[in-house]
Amino acid sequence: MKYKFLTPVKEKDEKILNRPEFRAPEEDEKAPKDDGTKVNYLKKPVSERGKMSFILSMAGLVLFLAALFLTYRSRGNPSMTVSAIAMSSLIFSAVSVLYGVLAFLQKNRNYLFAWIGLCAGGVEFITWIVTIIVGAAV
Repeated sequence: MKYKFLTPVKEKDEKILNRPEFRAPEEDEKAPKDDGTKVNYLKKPVSERGKMSFILSMAGLVLFLAALFLTYRSRGNPSMTVSAIAMSSLIFSAVSVLYGVLAFLQKNRNYLFAWIGLCAGGVEFITWIVTIIVGAAV
């Protein structure tokens, strides 16, 4: 098509950017439509089990620090309440590790929270197990 300088628009209400030669290929009727089968690898949904693992590991960490502080404050002679807090922290960290492992079974998800929850829960769990073994040996 040969362009002429200052050619009038075909219709009065038609805008020049709506003409076919100025349209983007995405706006063209011949362009393939998105049928919902494409996967966006940049914005994967967060793994629900990974979020749960992260939340449980943070709850276990809070309980771990509370038990540590209360044991220090009681000068090494904790009450049953502190022991219950410590056991709850151990359980939270064990379940956090379990949810972290289960999070990796979900496909096409963002595993950031699963990694954080798995690592934090694993460190807490190993710390409690070592503390129990050392405490039983002494």
